Amino acid sequence: MSKQKLCLNKQYLLLLTKYTAMSKQKLLLNKQYLLLLAQYTAMRKQYLLLLIKLL
Repeated sequence: MSKQKLCLNKQYLLLLTKYTAMSKQKLLLNKQYLLLLAQYTAMRKQYLLLLIKLL
């Protein structure tokens, strides 16, 4: 019985570790996405300014 409990604890810890790693990855992806969005916004602003100058 206690051997089974130890196995389950081990599996639980492994899952928790995987979940933590996935959460970190998700945060990094969110950060990258926000950076890309900021770059895109800046480029769009430059493009609009250029258009205004050309008019």
